[in-house]
Amino acid sequence: MSDTIIVWIQQQAFPGLIPLMKGVTALGNETFYLLGLPVLFWCWKKELALPLLILLYLTFLTNTLLKLGFASPRPAEALHLVPADGYGFPSGHAQMAMVLWGYLGWRTGWNKSALTLIFLIGLSRIVLGVHYPADVIGGWTIGLVLLTAGIALEDRLKQSTRVHFSLWPTVFLF
Repeated sequence: MSDTIIVWIQQQAFPGLIPLMKGVTALGNETFYLLGLPVLFWCWKKELALPLLILLYLTFLTNTLLKLGFASPRPAEALHLVPADGYGFPSGHAQMAMVLWGYLGWRTGWNKSALTLIFLIGLSRIVLGVHYPADVIGGWTIGLVLLTAGIALEDRLKQSTRVHFSLWPTVFLF
């Protein structure tokens, strides 16, 4: 793949863009999830937080398997403005952002804010030189499929008379 588009984007960066993109990309780092998700779980309604945590876990597993399956390289390391290793496609940041912020936007009605974050997190990965645009678009697309399926399954389980409301999230674990 050509690194030309990443070089061009990095050359167009106005002062302050790179630090801003580093801050935005932190919203998709492992540290954010390890610190933010427990807070979300304890501070938000458990019947909403638990399905999201399960969906995020399944999304992470899907991303890991897809990265191993495609084994697609990242842009040249000389372009990386933040540390990144492993394979490029699909972008885990973009995929997880679609699921996390998409779910929260759907549940809270803050759709415009969620879409803005999803877009900026994906864009940050390109600007910071660790993903090609196709990696990010692929991550968004796969994340959207998983988010849609997760929401549909959640709604179906909630409506089912066979599954008691307080027990339905455990269905995901089996």
